[in-house]
Amino acid sequence: MALDTRLLKRVKDIVYIRYSQTLFWTHGWPHVENVEAYCEQLARLESEDPVVCGIAAYCHDLGRLKEEKRRFIYRILGKKDHAAYSIKPTKNILVEIGIKTSEAQIILEAVRVHSDKFYFGNNNIARILRDADKADGFGPWGFKNGWI
Repeated sequence: MALDTRLLKRVKDIVYIRYSQTLFWTHGWPHVENVEAYCEQLARLESEDPVVCGIAAYCHDLGRLKEEKRRFIYRILGKKDHAAYSIKPTKNILVEIGIKTSEAQIILEAVRVHSDKFYFGNNNIARILRDADKADGFGPWGFKNGWI
């Protein structure tokens, strides 16, 4: 069952407010919007729900906000701590908007593994989010040079 697109708008609004309160984070809201756009495109190609993918995309880097609050301004982008830090705020947002079903588990797993170099699970949303995040992080240059 596909999720209502109004849920995606609500998540976007909730997450945007959190990002708008940051001071230093340069890999912030533009990155999140780019990842969401890539997720939507890939979801349609893979016949997956673009709303589920979009919600995962909006939430995937919420852990970066926790890092910023702790003044980890010059952190290494390749570290995976932020993925673990992103789980609790994502779970809270899902509860707030009323997603308590299997979609919530799919989204949470996607957020948890999005920064992994490889993903061998069967969650296609996780694969899409991971690829979308890498696509924005490396851009076309990364694809051309075989980094992804």
